[in-house]
Amino acid sequence: LARAAGDDLREVLQADISAGSGTGLQALLAPEVRRALPAERLAAVHASLLAAHGPLRHCDPVVERPTQRVYRLVFEQGACRAVVNLDAQGRIVGYWVRPEPPAWPLEEVDRRLEALPGDYAYHRVVLDAQGEVVSEGGRARGREVFPLGSIFKLYVLAELARQVEAGTIGLEEDLEIVESRKSLPSGQLHLRPAGSRVTVRDAARAMIAISDNTATDHLNHRLGRGEIEKRLAPWHNSVPERNIPFQTTREMFLIKGGGRERDTLGIEFPEFVERWEKGSAAERRAMVEAVCAPFETIPLAQLLLPVSVGYELRATGQPIHATIEWFARPADIVALVLDAHRGTLAGSGTFLEFYGAGSPVYPPEDLGRWGFKGGSERDVFALSALAVGEDGRAVAVCLCRAGPIGRVAGDETVKLFTALLRSGLDAEG
Repeated sequence: LARAAGDDLREVLQADISAGSGTGLQALLAPEVRRALPAERLAAVHASLLAAHGPLRHCDPVVERPTQRVYRLVFEQGACRAVVNLDAQGRIVGYWVRPEPPAWPLEEVDRRLEALPGDYAYHRVVLDAQGEVVSEGGRARGREVFPLGSIFKLYVLAELARQVEAGTIGLEEDLEIVESRKSLPSGQLHLRPAGSRVTVRDAARAMIAISDNTATDHLNHRLGRGEIEKRLAPWHNSVPERNIPFQTTREMFLIKGGGRERDTLGIEFPEFVERWEKGSAAERRAMVEAVCAPFETIPLAQLLLPVSVGYELRATGQPIHATIEWFARPADIVALVLDAHRGTLAGSGTFLEFYGAGSPVYPPEDLGRWGFKGGSERDVFALSALAVGEDGRAVAVCLCRAGPIGRVAGDETVKLFTALLRSGLDAEG
């Protein structure tokens, strides 16, 4: 097996993909992986690649390490990366295939963005190895300030990094899970029983790596939302007033899905949104407290279904729901990330450590360092990334879409986003 998974893996992979089969690779899997990846499932993956990209022309090695192989798959109509992880015996313990970032110039990215529904904006900065700006620019249609979805968690991360550097919080400190601070998914921490504990380090990693909402809210509480609010402007947020109060994810879900504005404030949701837009910070805080207070003592298990259904109904029927969110311009997010990259953000090392826990949408084997955080809800899709090449060249990008963007906004947006990263890394100068 070790010999086959080493010397002959490329031939096995090429043969299986070319035939839309999975029998060759399946025989090389570690036993525990073999049960999860039957030959039929592998065959379905390979058949879908052929259907999407046409016949396989080449299978070229990119990375060859004792525990990892990466191959560039060149099809008739596109290219992908196949990543294979091996154990000490040379057995396959991980296998996935992802599209290679398109080699499109900015003009092609802009043309494709213009063809998509809804509003969009992006900002991109390219730095040389010395940190000097090589190019900077972006493009927008419709609004310039966008709802961020879970990208807002970078502001929580920035405050965590600052307090770690200041010594007011430690990464090994324990946080107690409190029932009234549990939020709806995404994430897993809401499944933990109240009273259990999680380290700040694990909560921060979950906040970025799997966008854990309950981890985020517990960190928000420990750090102090007021501390985050007063630093939004220094962190380059150009619309800090739109982010005060700096909501927890639980509050956002309860406001949008709880349906208690009629009982607590005597108004319907459209009027709630109107008051929110016109209200002062104090008025907004009072609105949040009034609407969320009835849920304080109700266990999350009892809230999950009604609040999820309420949120889905409201998000489907009233696009104004996206008015109550976290907001920034794409350039604001890029500036924050580049402060960390340059080391001028307080606690830059901590920020980059956890930002790097995000799923790399760009092939990480081509990079010296990366960071990623995305965010989405109905009518909102946003992506941010830092990609640093092995030569030290760095690209930071934030791309946001909002409005009637369709239920399935992800695939094409990610493709355009990775094209922006690739063109920045590949450009001369």
